[in-house]
Amino acid sequence: MANCVVSTGNNAGVNIRASKSTGSTKLGVIANGKIVNIVRCDDTWATLLYNGNPAFAQHQYLSNPPTVNGDGLSKNDHAVCNANKVNIRSAAGGATTGKQMSKGKNVTIQDKLLTNNYYWYQIAAGQWVRGDFLTPGGNGAQDNTAENIKVGDTIRTTDVAVNFRSTPGGTVIRPVNRGTTMVVIAIASSGGYTWYKGVISNQTGYLRGDFVEKYKDGGDDSESSPSTVQAGHYVKMNQSNSKPVNVRASTSTGSKCLGKLQKETLMYCEEVVDATWVKIRWGGRTQDYAYIQSQYLADGGAAASNLKQRAIDIANSMAGHNYPNEPTNLDLGGGAWCVRYASFLLKAAGCSAGNYVPFENALVSEAVAYFQDRNAFRLRASGGVPSKGDWVFFSQGGETYQHVGFIVDVNGAMIKTVEGNLSQTISSRGPQNYNDAFGAMTVYGFGTPTWA
Repeated sequence: MANCVVSTGNNAGVNIRASKSTGSTKLGVIANGKIVNIVRCDDTWATLLYNGNPAFAQHQYLSNPPTVNGDGLSKNDHAVCNANKVNIRSAAGGATTGKQMSKGKNVTIQDKLLTNNYYWYQIAAGQWVRGDFLTPGGNGAQDNTAENIKVGDTIRTTDVAVNFRSTPGGTVIRPVNRGTTMVVIAIASSGGYTWYKGVISNQTGYLRGDFVEKYKDGGDDSESSPSTVQAGHYVKMNQSNSKPVNVRASTSTGSKCLGKLQKETLMYCEEVVDATWVKIRWGGRTQDYAYIQSQYLADGGAAASNLKQRAIDIANSMAGHNYPNEPTNLDLGGGAWCVRYASFLLKAAGCSAGNYVPFENALVSEAVAYFQDRNAFRLRASGGVPSKGDWVFFSQGGETYQHVGFIVDVNGAMIKTVEGNLSQTISSRGPQNYNDAFGAMTVYGFGTPTWA
């Protein structure tokens, strides 16, 4: 500490404030000419102990205030963070760790260094805070949890490779990336830490409290602010210019473009990878998962756990949204892409290989054979009736089967479909009686997928 004399230039004393603001509560006055012990100074305010508690005075009214910012703490001293969103750095004056400390957080000083006219304090291994953001006091209790989190809140991870565990402190299910979001379904305490239970990528587990923060949509304007989407939700293409969104093979704009998705289209969010990229289930031929830049996405609401309903939701979101030349857009390949599109819907919903018609078997006749082999095909003429999520096969011009659609709704004899390669677009038809003609087509039969 440094001894300073109050020197106001008149007979008035210096006001002692509860915080670094002339509008904050006035705790008292120290008379002109009196000696005060100053802990530290920043550009405007001096920190001192007043009646044993941290307080503040404008240092322009003090003689010879300390010239080094943030001094006044030693190893094992207790301190309290005096500002919000204070960056925690990997070393004294070093790069930020991506973590921040909130006002009022208690810490215990582990080490101290002077760098660029500031004192820096180590509060944990690989965690340093600039001294002018710490005020002596508090109880030193390490707060190993995020603040004000309750069941139902959304949290996000604040560090790279945060372990997602089967139980509090238990077996690691897998590491998750910084910016991964999760809805809290339960809270537990173990090993001196608070643990938050939730679901990430269809797996239930726990995240440790000191590696997460409460996430509020739109609450962070920083460049690293992640998308508002959540794992286990739909993501909705929300590009402002209405141009298609590129779907990539990996988290790089230089990676292979697998396809393009139009505005308002829904996809299932597998994981929020980081502040920039979101991992989705992908329905194309090349791979099972793909990546989209989060800046083009909005949260589309909680996704159905029922795979059939997921496929229906995705189909409805794509119908009528300008999907021409679909084989190119969705990595379906050429040929009878009506079949490949129906398989795309099942795969994007989360159905495993074997539960949809393989892309290499894209002929309508191959699709009929697929369902027949599984005793899942019904002829309309033999009394077969449809269900939501079925494939509907059409005949035309004397051909036994020529086209297929995906049934998104059934009401008695009325069906509504979403179909690929319908005049070279993805389009919806109906509601229409399946016993009547669909333009030049008639319904041949129905196939029911295995919704595993």
